[in-house]
Formats: sequence, C-alpha cells, structure tokens
Amino acid sequence: MSDSPEILIFSDWFSPGYKAGGPIRSIENIAALLGDRAYIVTSDRDLGDKDAYSDVLFNQWITWKHGAHVMYITSDQIGDARLEEVMSLRKSSVWYLNSMFSKRFTIAPLRYRKKMNLANKLILAPRGMLHPNAIKFKRWKKLLFLYVLKKLGWIKNVVWQATSVHEKEYILEYFGKEERVVLNANIPTFHTFRAEPNWTNSSQVWVMLTRFSEEKGVLEGLDWWAKHPFSQQVKMLVVGPHENEEYSKKVEQWVAQHPDQDVQLLGSLRVDDYYPLLQQAHFLFSPTRGENYGHAIAESLLMGLPVIVADTTPWRNLTERKIGFDFERSEMGLHAVMDVISKMTEEDYHLFYLSLKKFRIEEELALKNKESWGQLFEKH
Repeated sequence: MSDSPEILIFSDWFSPGYKAGGPIRSIENIAALLGDRAYIVTSDRDLGDKDAYSDVLFNQWITWKHGAHVMYITSDQIGDARLEEVMSLRKSSVWYLNSMFSKRFTIAPLRYRKKMNLANKLILAPRGMLHPNAIKFKRWKKLLFLYVLKKLGWIKNVVWQATSVHEKEYILEYFGKEERVVLNANIPTFHTFRAEPNWTNSSQVWVMLTRFSEEKGVLEGLDWWAKHPFSQQVKMLVVGPHENEEYSKKVEQWVAQHPDQDVQLLGSLRVDDYYPLLQQAHFLFSPTRGENYGHAIAESLLMGLPVIVADTTPWRNLTERKIGFDFERSEMGLHAVMDVISKMTEEDYHLFYLSLKKFRIEEELALKNKESWGQLFEKH
C-alpha cells in the first residue's frame, strides 16, 4: 500500500546480538512496531566478536519476531556488491540508517543512493554520535567526514530522526538550519514491573549497565562514588561488554587497587541474565558523558527501579518527579546525591516506587499513540 511502504533498515548489530546495547534495542522495538514491513540488513556477529552467530542463517532473508525480515550478511559478502544487490531490489523502499559513522551500513547506502540518483525517502538516525562528548573522540576525523558528507551531496533530502531536543540542535548545528529533522523519542522496552525491594541504608545494591568505553564514564563514576563514605554501604555491579580493551584494563586495575570497595565486574550479560539483578537493586547508576536517549535508563524506570544519572542525558528533573536523581556530572554533584540517599528512609524510597508506578502508566498510555512513528515511516 502507498501509505504503508516497506522499510529497509541498515544496522551494524541486531538480535541475537546484545553487546551494542541501545542501538540493538532501538531496532528491535522499531521492528516490533513495523512488523512485516521491516527489512533489516545487519552483520553476522555481535559487537567486538571475532566469531559469527552460530544459530542464524546467513545471506538470505529470514523471518524474525512480529513478521519482520532480517538478513545477516557474512563478513566475506559484506562488500558493496552484496549490499548493492539488496538496495537495488528495494530501491523504492523507505531506508532507515541506524548510525552516523558506519562504513558498511551508513556510508555505503548513502553513496549508492547518490550514485543511482534515487529519490526514495531516507531517514538517518545519528544515535547520539553528534553529541559533543562523542564527537571529541577522533574529533578531526569525524569533522572531516561530516564535511565530506555535505560536500558530496550524500545527505541531500535526508530526513533526520532526533531522539531529543538536544540531538535536534546538534543536527542543525552540523548540517544547517534548513535540514528536515523529526523529533521522535525511542520506543522503550517494557519489562514486568518489579516488586518493591527492602530498603536499608546499611546494605544497598547499585547496578551500572554500560559499555567499557571512555564516553560512558565508568572510571570517573567509580572513582567519585568510592570517595564518598556511603560507598562502603553499597555493592556496585558493573554489567557490560569490554568495548575498548585498553579502557577495560584500566577499570580492572582500578578495582584491583580498591579492595575495600565491593565492586563486581560481571561482563556482558543478556537481558534475561541482568534483569534479575535490576529486580533486586536499589538504583541504576549511570555516570555517562552523554546519551541521546539511554535505553538502560528508560527500561529501569519503566520496571520500577529509580536511577542516578549524570545530567548529560535527556532524563532530567528526576528528583522533582521522585523517580530518581540527575546529578551535575562531577564528584561534588554525585556526592550531593549520595548525601541524600544515605539519609533516605523506607518511606522516602516507597514514594519513589509509587511515583515510578505512575510513570509506567503514563508511558504505556503515551506509547499507544504511535502517530509520530507512523508519519516518520511514510513515503514522503
């Protein structure tokens, strides 16, 4: 139907992968929304893995949940010829690019579309990669790439998807005020709302769902946390893939040098494995340097787990809403929050739980209105 076109989605990673975190969740939830209209082209392995998946078929369309179609392209067929075959067969589809800098799944589609002079709708989601704290890593290389994109005309008539007001501002800053930007927050995952855990000031569990990379601020967060006396009452569980080997070693060294702190590095865990940890935890802790959305934050709040997050995410005014804390991203900022938590009573924590129940109901109602996502995926 003209009002329900096929959507060809390009993404570096997809289920059954899980190590890339939010980008995978974003596409899973979009695929669930689109159903059999979704055609997802992705790689044959998870983030950082040397080996391909062992339980999927490669280089052919297979049916995923909700009727969506997925093609896992093997590394030996990932070149332009294979991708061009897919793009040629679905050149009239709406295209959705789930990255800003991916060589395989952003640059190749943009180049092919320009070469073939295609007029199909193309949606580009930067996924936080234009955030100042993301741009500053390999800054000049990224700025040169953005300049070349504009100069070659590869992003002409692109529709940008921003997931926050700040990301919209970054897009307009780099590509011009005339760019067409649609503001669509990510579709969250709704886990079962948890039972309220027992509250105690003397023995708490905090969880960090993260990736071991500098932009996630793991080292700084641990260091700030450990310098507050209340950290002695907290067990810190750190869950996430070792994306950057050098940075991961620094984190491991920090833990070894602080034997008085109860920190457990649990590595990469699938949702089914870390979800029980969140059910029993008292807070999710995120000292990230920047997020355009933050799936872990959203999913924690929606399952009834209050969060302690840096003020570098779209999740703000959490204290006023009594669903968590957004702190000034500094040692002093975190310590101010820890001062409050150290004095919280069982009744105080229960108010957070009740507020999170209300938040869950509001978000479920909001999700029923899918009009903005429907408009994003229209042909024009």
